[in-house]
Amino acid sequence: MVVAENNGTPILVKDIAEVRIGSAPPQGLMGQDDEDDIVSGIVVMRKGENPSLVLEALQKRIDLLDDQILPKGVKIVPYYDRSTLIDKTLHTVFGNLVEGALLVMAVLYLFLANVRAAAIVALVIPLALLSTFIGLTWVGIPANLLSLGAMDFGIIVDAR
Repeated sequence: MVVAENNGTPILVKDIAEVRIGSAPPQGLMGQDDEDDIVSGIVVMRKGENPSLVLEALQKRIDLLDDQILPKGVKIVPYYDRSTLIDKTLHTVFGNLVEGALLVMAVLYLFLANVRAAAIVALVIPLALLSTFIGLTWVGIPANLLSLGAMDFGIIVDAR
C-alpha cells in the first residue's frame, strides 16, 4: 500500500494494476523426438563416486517417483543412460585382461616351451592390476573408466 503525498489517501495495487495468478515465463525450450516442449533435467554425479552405485540408486528413485509420487500418466523417461556404457566398458576391460594373459601365456610357451614359466608370467598380470588398484586408492584417484582402460592397456603391453 502506498499513501499519496498530499492528502493521506491510500493507493492500492488493485487501483492501478490488474492482479492475477500466473506462472513464470519460460526461460528456454527443450524438445525431443516429435515433442516441441518437454521438461528436462540432468543428474550430475559428484567427483569420486562409484558410477554403478549412483546409477542403481538413481533408477530406484526414478521407479519410486513414477510409481508413487508423480500423477498418473506422468513418467520420467531417461533419454541417455550411462549404465550400458559402463557395463560394456567394464566387460571389455576385464575381457581384454583375460585375453592378454592367455596370449602372453601362449607366446611364452611357444618360445620357452615351459608351462611353468608361462603360468608364472600370466599370474603376474592380475598381481600388477591389484597393485595398481592399491596405488590408485593410496593416492586417492578413483578407479574410473579412463584409469581402468589405461591400466588394462599398460599391463597387456608391458606383459608382452
